[in-house]
Parts: sequence; C-alpha cells; structure tokens
Amino acid sequence: MPSANPPYELNRILILSQCILITAWTFAVLPLFNISSMLLIGPLMIVAGAVIIRRIVPMMSLPIALVLSQAAIILSAMALAPTDIFIPNIPFDDLYVAYFYVPGPHIYVLAHWVSGFASSGLLHILPYHLASIVAIVVLPGIVGLTIGTLQWFLLGLAWQRWRGTAE
Repeated sequence: MPSANPPYELNRILILSQCILITAWTFAVLPLFNISSMLLIGPLMIVAGAVIIRRIVPMMSLPIALVLSQAAIILSAMALAPTDIFIPNIPFDDLYVAYFYVPGPHIYVLAHWVSGFASSGLLHILPYHLASIVAIVVLPGIVGLTIGTLQWFLLGLAWQRWRGTAE
C-alpha cells in the first residue's frame, strides 16, 4: 500500500514552487503599499523566506537562513530592475523603492549616500544610462546586501541567544 506522504523530493519541489509563487506575488503587490508599511513588510518577507529555507534544509541555523533570505530578496529586486517595477515617477526616479523594504530605509539612506558620492565618478567612466543604473540599482544593492547581511546575521544570533538555542 503506498504511503500517504509524498516522497521527500516532491515535498522539496512543492516548497520551492510555493516560495517562487510567494516571491512573485510579493514583488507584484509590493509597490502598492504605502511608506509607513515598509518597516513591517520587509522584515516579514525575510522571516518568511527564512522559515521556508529552514523547512527545505532543517539543519540550517537561523542566522544563515535569515542571511540567505535577505540576499535572495535583494538579488531578486536587482534582477527585476530592468522591468522598472520599483522605479517611481519623476522627481523621485533616482530612488529604487524595493530597497526601502529590504534591507530597509535605515540602510538604504546610507546606500543612497554612497551611490551619490560615487555617481560623479561613474559618469566620467561609463555612459550616462549605464552609470545611472549602477548608481541607482547596483551600488545601493551591494551596500544593502553587505550591511543587511550583517544586520540579519546579528539579529538571528541575538534571537538564538535570547531563546537559548544558540549552537
């Protein structure tokens, strides 16, 4: 008699497909939210991603799952840059709205400052369109990825320490 539970590999495929559908839906609906929800939606996306990652790989620690979730969201936002889904209308078109959600406005302010500092040099090296894409999407994404990774790793360690589950 066949077992009621699907095979392990099928479970992993189902979880991955759910993750992809949730991510696509989130990025499609994300620009509809107002600015006051940014501080809540970004962390919820990261924690939900970490839960899905830990369901796929149960032995993974919480800090690493949070880091991977945050990195996947930021890299997805960078990959979606050519669609202009997160580019607001003029005069705010030099901001990339996705980075307000993940890694968050507190890190995006620093990332935007770094890209503003580097943009004058980029305009001398690269063509205008490419320099603007690097300054608006790539540099803030890299800054958000590195500082956000540290932030979420430390938050995961703090949570494990507080719960008494540190390895």
